[in-house]
Amino acid sequence: MNKVGSIYTMILGITVLIAFAAFAFSMITASSKHADYVIGKSASDLQQIYNEGERIKLYLETSTRYAFMNSIGQLIENGGAMPNTRSCKHLTIEQQNYLVWGSCDLRITEDALNLTNSSLNHYTKYYTSLNPLPPELNRQIIMDNKVQSTSIKSYILEEDTITIIFENITTIVPGNPGSFYTINPITVLEKPDFSTVDKLSKIIKLKCNSPDTCVRALSSTFPSSKLKRYGKYTILELPYYSSTLRIAIPHTQ
Repeated sequence: MNKVGSIYTMILGITVLIAFAAFAFSMITASSKHADYVIGKSASDLQQIYNEGERIKLYLETSTRYAFMNSIGQLIENGGAMPNTRSCKHLTIEQQNYLVWGSCDLRITEDALNLTNSSLNHYTKYYTSLNPLPPELNRQIIMDNKVQSTSIKSYILEEDTITIIFENITTIVPGNPGSFYTINPITVLEKPDFSTVDKLSKIIKLKCNSPDTCVRALSSTFPSSKLKRYGKYTILELPYYSSTLRIAIPHTQ
């Protein structure tokens, strides 16, 4: 009986050992599959948010280009001056306003950038994410709202380009509420050429004391312009940047 009992005990021990080994192997395999799933899901989430970030950068770049060119158009239509600037004087002729030349300083590039920042929301408010975040998340951290409310943080004026730096856009990674992703949008624009305004300024300074001399100098330099006399002013309309520069040049003679 003791011999039989010993054999039974040995067989039972071997069976338990095999069963435990099988269980342990199955747990390791399951854990490995779970880890692969977690790693794969994280990579997918990061790729999704990265793609969205690149889309945001392109959207802001395109929006900024449109806003900047429209801002230049607004300034040109206002004689090159910022709209509603109190120091600037205008002469109204047949319901058309003309900037009185010399009544205020012109800073077209800088003013165009300021106008761009204030009008950028006209474009960004239409942004919608390709992959909206879960609705239960706080609305303050949803990417759409961040893009729609973004603004220009600063800009760098160089010889031929303007580098525009936006406020950072930070959002959470979908499916990972504790993980954040920050986008640093930067747009580089070609610096507009306002040499025509510089040339105009020089001619007015040198040639526009006398109305007749002024008209001759302006018409020969800017053949596409329209010129006429109005009291003590020479009225100039000059096609420029898809708009029309309208100014009233005062004469001392």
